[in-house]
Amino acid sequence: MVSAGWGWLVEAEDFSLEYVDGRGELHSGPFEAMWSTRFEAAGQVRTFPSYRGQRNFPGWYWAATSGELVGFESWVELGHLMWLDSEPEVVAFASQPFRLSWRPGDQARRVSHTPDYFVRSPPDAGRETG
Repeated sequence: MVSAGWGWLVEAEDFSLEYVDGRGELHSGPFEAMWSTRFEAAGQVRTFPSYRGQRNFPGWYWAATSGELVGFESWVELGHLMWLDSEPEVVAFASQPFRLSWRPGDQARRVSHTPDYFVRSPPDAGRETG
């Protein structure tokens, strides 16, 4: 069991992940089986709402790192995208690339979370050699 940070424990096999591939097809499965997926090439599992009177500012940022548009939901996220795009250790990133879900403790209802971004760096990034 692993703690999910809210005071209850979750069995590792209770974690699942779902993502949308480049063709728009939804895939889901156990977290361990999905982790080798290239999430930077995945589509968004959640879209950004846009409506009159909205208080945040969603949009698209053209990332030089990937040569593709990456979504953001606020000015704060845009600032983070610009920073990620300038970092030499970042080789790819994607917006809303997957949804994690788990069953907390012995509850029947699943809890889910969609991270804002997935960031890939080389396996040896940040390690000192010598």
